[in-house]
Amino acid sequence: MHIEAERLYAYQSPAGPGGPAARLELPLRAPTGRCAQPEREAQVGEKMMLLAFALAVATTTSTSNSQPPASPPPLREVVYNVNTALQINQTMQSFEQTAPATTAQTSQAGTVTIDVLAAGPDGTLAVRAIENWQGTPRPVSFEGIVSPDGTVIFPPQTINDVTREILSYFGTKFVPDTTITQGTRWHTLQNYANAQVETDYAITKLENNLASVHEEQSVEHFNVSAHGDVQYDAATLAPVSGLVTKRMQTSYEDTGSGFTMQAGQLDTTSGGMAERTRILTLRFSLVSDTKGTSPAAQR
Repeated sequence: MHIEAERLYAYQSPAGPGGPAARLELPLRAPTGRCAQPEREAQVGEKMMLLAFALAVATTTSTSNSQPPASPPPLREVVYNVNTALQINQTMQSFEQTAPATTAQTSQAGTVTIDVLAAGPDGTLAVRAIENWQGTPRPVSFEGIVSPDGTVIFPPQTINDVTREILSYFGTKFVPDTTITQGTRWHTLQNYANAQVETDYAITKLENNLASVHEEQSVEHFNVSAHGDVQYDAATLAPVSGLVTKRMQTSYEDTGSGFTMQAGQLDTTSGGMAERTRILTLRFSLVSDTKGTSPAAQR
């Protein structure tokens, strides 16, 4: 299967031909599944300024200076149904006994809309992510970039983990080779402020333009791992559906309640060790794509 990223986005600014060229936090840190962003401010700023300039030129009109220019439509709009579920398991072991395990669960559902705003000469994409969660008063919108290899760069404390997972498959060179076959494998290494994220990808099945991608991920210096399976449309360079599970395990010392009196005796037990496992499950499925055919239209 041959991948043609240049044809999909034309690798030019919205101004048309001749126009201007266009701290890793643990991914399971919050019940919402939201994670922060690698500290690449200089890289983000430079690319965003370049792509923003391209967008600004595209909105300039010569017909009237009295009215504000209308924002151009995105190069592409893709909508997904999404669901995240977080389970926290915790056990406490003191010097005398092991306490019963406790479990807490939370989940949320909604939609994520990805607008591709501009494409740089190297295939870097300027994107807008709009998250609309059930039970919230209004959608939230964030802008960032997706590097050709699928590295997702947004400001800290913004997009949800499921949004980040979706966006990583939008990289114009997500699959390094322009031709993929069943059995194709590749490895990525992404450097963050305080860790390295290593991911192994493998094409386990190939049918028409849909590739089944299996991913295995680990984070250096943290007991964090992830695995999942994603249906990837190699013709439109976007994921169709996916199920990804992330797991983080931590151990810490619980100091307990200090000195207490038990049956007339002084109890100096100072707690023990606690172990906490967070399991975050991410699910998403394509609703519509202006560069492709929606699943509903295929039936």
